[in-house]
Amino acid sequence: MSDEPFVASLFRAMGYNARATRAVRDDGIDVIAHRDELGIEPPIIKIQVKSNDANICADHVKAFYAMVHERDVGIFITTGDYTASASSFARSKGNLKLIDGSGFVELIQKYYDRLDMVSRETIRLRRVLVPDAQSA
Repeated sequence: MSDEPFVASLFRAMGYNARATRAVRDDGIDVIAHRDELGIEPPIIKIQVKSNDANICADHVKAFYAMVHERDVGIFITTGDYTASASSFARSKGNLKLIDGSGFVELIQKYYDRLDMVSRETIRLRRVLVPDAQSA
């Protein structure tokens, strides 16, 4: 799976205008998202995506945050987790959000039905209904 186009699709499913910045990139801004169609009204949302089993350290988060301007919002998404120092740094910034693997999965589940067909083909999910314990 190419993570950047999928994340752009996920943000479009969430109601944003979003695009992946490049097909291949190791560091930097992977996805740009915004509410208005022209992308000129603040905040501009800058997203970095990392597929990683290792914990993301504070140095990686700080390097990303250096590219986020005062009126922007930075979102760092990983399929793994963050170190305590990375989480602490993010909490100290009002315009920076970290999304770990669990949070990423929750967003996918919540907005799956709104994803474009290509993204739904990338990750195929099927809705399963279970009885409510209180109704039994």
